[in-house]
Amino acid sequence: MVFISIPNATTLSIDVNPNTTTISAFEQIVHQRTNVPQPLLRYSLRAQNPSRVFHDSLLLSDLGVYRFSTVIIHVPLLGGDERALPPRFPEDPVSWITVARLEEADGHTAMVWNTIEMCVETLQRGGVVIDREYWINAARACERGRYVVTCKAIIKNFIGIGVDEEDRKRTWLADAEMSKKRGFIETARAIYEHSLTACGVIPSSEEIWLAAFKLEYVNKEMERARMLLAKARERVESERVWMKSAIVERELGNVEEERRLLGEGLKQFPTFSKLWLMLVQLEERFNNLEHARKAYESGLKHCPNCIPLWLSYANLEKRVNELNKAREILITARKKNPYVAELWLAAVRVELRHDNRGEAENLMSKALQECPKSGILLAADIEMATRPHRKTKSMDAMKKCFRDPHVTAAVAKLFWQDKKVEKARAWLKRAVTLNQDIGDHWALYYKFELQHGTEVRQKQILAKCVAREPKRGEKWQAISKAVENAHQPIEAILNKVLIALSKEEKAT
Repeated sequence: MVFISIPNATTLSIDVNPNTTTISAFEQIVHQRTNVPQPLLRYSLRAQNPSRVFHDSLLLSDLGVYRFSTVIIHVPLLGGDERALPPRFPEDPVSWITVARLEEADGHTAMVWNTIEMCVETLQRGGVVIDREYWINAARACERGRYVVTCKAIIKNFIGIGVDEEDRKRTWLADAEMSKKRGFIETARAIYEHSLTACGVIPSSEEIWLAAFKLEYVNKEMERARMLLAKARERVESERVWMKSAIVERELGNVEEERRLLGEGLKQFPTFSKLWLMLVQLEERFNNLEHARKAYESGLKHCPNCIPLWLSYANLEKRVNELNKAREILITARKKNPYVAELWLAAVRVELRHDNRGEAENLMSKALQECPKSGILLAADIEMATRPHRKTKSMDAMKKCFRDPHVTAAVAKLFWQDKKVEKARAWLKRAVTLNQDIGDHWALYYKFELQHGTEVRQKQILAKCVAREPKRGEKWQAISKAVENAHQPIEAILNKVLIALSKEEKAT
C-alpha cells in the first residue's frame, strides 16, 4: 500500500508493492486513478530524486518509496485550482518543454511526443493564445541543447497553428529558410518533414521537396538527399527532381545509376535541356565521344533553342581539333537562334584558337552588326584589338554600353596593363558593383589586389565575394559546376578561377 497526495489535498491509497512495482507501472495506475498525465508524474518523481538516472524498469523502492509511504504530486508543477479533481495542468510552456526534454534525456522518445501533444491540447482547451514564433524559437533552443526529438515534436505540433491553408507552403518554407540561415538544421529539417507530410503530394509541392533536398545536400547528408529525391520522383512530376537525382549519383560516383536516371528523366521530359547537358557531360567525362555526339544530336532536335547545348557541342569539336565541324555547328546554331551574342563569340574564338585572326575579325564585325550593344562582344573586341586601337575601341564600347560590367572590366584591364593602378582599381570596383553575380570579375578584382593592394584590401574583396556568392561568369560557372567542386567553398572556387585566369594570360 502506497499513498499519493494530489493538488486538491486529496490523499488516495494505491495498492502496490514498492519492491516489485516499477515507476512506469506506478505511473499508469496513478494516471488511471487521478487523470494526472504520466509525463508530469515522472517530472514530479524526478524533482524529488534529482541525482537518480530514470528508466522504466526502476522500482519504487529505488526511489525511497516503501509500504505506507506518501508520494506528493507538487501543486507548483500542476497548478490550477487546488479543489479541482482531476487537477488542471500547467499553461506555462516551460514546464511542458522541461518535461519533454527530461523524457528525451532518459531515452523515452514516445513520451516526448505524448508530452508535447498533451501540451497543445491543454493550451487550446484553456483558451491560451499560442504564439507560433515563440514555439519555433523553443524548438531551436531545444536543438541547441541537443534535444532533437523535443525539437521535432514541437515543430510537428505547433508549426501549423494560426496558418491558413493557402499560406502553409509559403509560410513553412520561410520558417525553414530562416532556421537554416541561423544554423538550426534539425529545426529546418523538421519543418520540411512536416511540410512534405502535409503538402507532399500536391502538384505545387516541388518547391518543398527541392528545398528539403538542398538542406541535406548542402550539409553533405547524401543518403538523406537520395531518399528524399526517390520519394519526390514517385509523388511529383518534376524535371528538376530528376536532374537533382542524377547530380547526387554523379557526385557519389554511381555512373550507371546516373545514366539510368538521366535516361528515365529524358523519357518523361525530353525537352528539358539540362538533362541533355548532363548526359553529354557524362559521356565526355569517359571520353565516349561518339556517344556524346549522338546525345548532342538528339538533344538539339528536342531543344533547338538551348544555347549552352550548342556551345558545348561546338567546344567538343574544337577540343578535338575538328575545326570544320565546330564551324558547321555554330553556323547552324546561329541560323536557328539569331541575335545571340554568345554564339558569335564562340565562333570568333574557334578561329582565334586556330590562328585565323583575319576570319575572327571578320566574324566579330558581323557579330557587332547583328548585336551592336552586346557587352560580351564589345569587351572581346577591345581585347582582340592591337594596342594602338584599344583606346578607340574602348571609348566606342563605353558609348554604346556605359553600364555594362563586361565592357567595364575590359577597360579596367587596359588601365591595369598601362600600370594606371588607381584607375584600374576604380573600374574593377565598378564592374563588380554593376553586377555582383559575375564571379569572373570578382576573381579579376581579387587578382589585381593581390598584385597591387594591401592585405586589408585583399581581405575586404575576398569577404565581399564570399558574401555575394556569385553564380555567373564563364570560368566561374565551369569551375563551380565541376563534379570535384560540388561542395567547395567560395574561397576555393575563387582561387581556382585565379589559376584559370593566370593560365589564360600566359597563353595570350
